[in-house]
Amino acid sequence: MKTCLYKEDFTNPDSNLHFHLYNTDYPIIHNHDYWEFFIILAGETDHFSNDRKQHFHANTGCLVHPADKHCFTNNSAHYKQLNICITDAYFKTLLDLIDTDLYGEICCINQPIVYNIDDETLTLINKNIHAAQLAHSTDPSKYSNFLKLIWLDIIKLIYRNYSLLNTKYPAWFNAFLQDMQLPENITRPTAELYKLTFFSYRHLTRLFKEFTGETLSEYQQRLKINYAATLLRTTDLSTLQIASTCGYDSLSHFIRIFKKYYNITPHHYKKSLS
Repeated sequence: MKTCLYKEDFTNPDSNLHFHLYNTDYPIIHNHDYWEFFIILAGETDHFSNDRKQHFHANTGCLVHPADKHCFTNNSAHYKQLNICITDAYFKTLLDLIDTDLYGEICCINQPIVYNIDDETLTLINKNIHAAQLAHSTDPSKYSNFLKLIWLDIIKLIYRNYSLLNTKYPAWFNAFLQDMQLPENITRPTAELYKLTFFSYRHLTRLFKEFTGETLSEYQQRLKINYAATLLRTTDLSTLQIASTCGYDSLSHFIRIFKKYYNITPHHYKKSLS
């Protein structure tokens, strides 16, 4: 197995920060001596990590621990990925600015952590990546500063997620909430979600309501509609195809639910983006 070293991979190792863009498979199982946050900017990919397969789509982010073993395969056409890297010591320094317990909590999660990237955060990251590219050859200090801004946006995302997956929940429930973010589980029938836990469906739905204050089906429906909005933004799929992908048998029902959350039909939502 290959171990990627920051002293070899980073453009400027002294800055403790690095990024790169690529659009091809990386099928070699590897880990790092640094932290990596990757974002799928376009297309889809299969991500293998610690003997676990996940299918990622655009607007998905993932924080990879140094010890995580992972690779990417089966990238779709027009695939594009952003990798943002940081040394372990500097990552802890930045996390400690927000919460001195955060680094330890993140380290205790023994698998890559998946995030859905909202449009506002992604826009800010893209702007700073572009600025860093322009500053790279002309002003190294500004290059480093723009990468710091990117990591501040990522850390805000990590902290918001950490606040949701807070310690008042049992570890199994935090893991369940993480698993629900994956596309294959977002679109899975609600009645099958109990298979991700050791509980019966009836017991799981009771605990879910007790922990979160909302029903499991309400929570999953919100995930479905947000996923549908991502597909509308990032693919050329028709509204009918997206409804089917998200598990809706009735197009009219899908349109009605989408409008309930976004106050606009899927068609007009997609049209507004252009």
